[in-house]
Amino acid sequence: MCQVKAYSSQEEVRRIAQLLLPNTWLRTDWSGLPRSCGLLANSQYGFRKGRSTVDSLNIFTSDIRVFFSQGKFVTGTFLDASSAYDKVQLPILGTKLHKLKVPVRLTQ
Repeated sequence: MCQVKAYSSQEEVRRIAQLLLPNTWLRTDWSGLPRSCGLLANSQYGFRKGRSTVDSLNIFTSDIRVFFSQGKFVTGTFLDASSAYDKVQLPILGTKLHKLKVPVRLTQ
């Protein structure tokens, strides 16, 4: 059974994750949480101990080669959100979190 004492529900985590880009939300080291909690996808490599973006790229390029060798099409979508958190206006973010009823203890 998964017990995450820092949160009263996974719904609160989902609300926060919706507001923040995944790479921003995961800058905190969440690797100590069990995977069974469903907080991190197994495919998440950035900002996790023992995993790197190079590992992710190796898997990604390997998958592309396999699909090409099988005569399948490959489609990719990419989003560059570098420095996204640096541009967040914290008072506005705080107001949005409050409206979503995210507990204050999670927003400070």
